[in-house]
Amino acid sequence: EGELYIGVRSIGCLMPIFNNCYAEALKACPVCNRTVFH
Repeated sequence: EGELYIGVRSIGCLMPIFNNCYAEALKACPVCNRTVFH
């Protein structure tokens, strides 16, 4: 459950348009945050 959840959150971070919880995604995926939103 935990790994699947993290995987889903990572996908959401890569595609923030489809992520209902924008701030949560940035916190859950700092690498994506740096790459996509720099």
